[in-house]
Amino acid sequence: MGKEDKDDRLNDVLIFPLIKKYKNIKFDPDNICKEDIDILSRHYVLQLKEHFKNHGFNIDNSFNKDLSFTYEAIKSMLLRSVNKHHKLQEFVDEIQGKLKETE
Repeated sequence: MGKEDKDDRLNDVLIFPLIKKYKNIKFDPDNICKEDIDILSRHYVLQLKEHFKNHGFNIDNSFNKDLSFTYEAIKSMLLRSVNKHHKLQEFVDEIQGKLKETE
């Protein structure tokens, strides 16, 4: 096998992101830290981004701005579920109150 053949084979190697897998891990709400929530949120947001990209959506700066809001929303949701605060929670509560008023 020549050097060029070896170089061509290296181009076929897929590099996967090194994201810690949380499959079947149960977090203890009393002991979970914001860093765990941050890592978990980032993992799922990156998964969403990749799925949208695979569906043909244009991943540009505008998309990433909206995705960063989604990231914060996921963190807020997870933190609320373990009785911890995130600044987005007040906004969500206010919007929910206004939506109920219009029903």
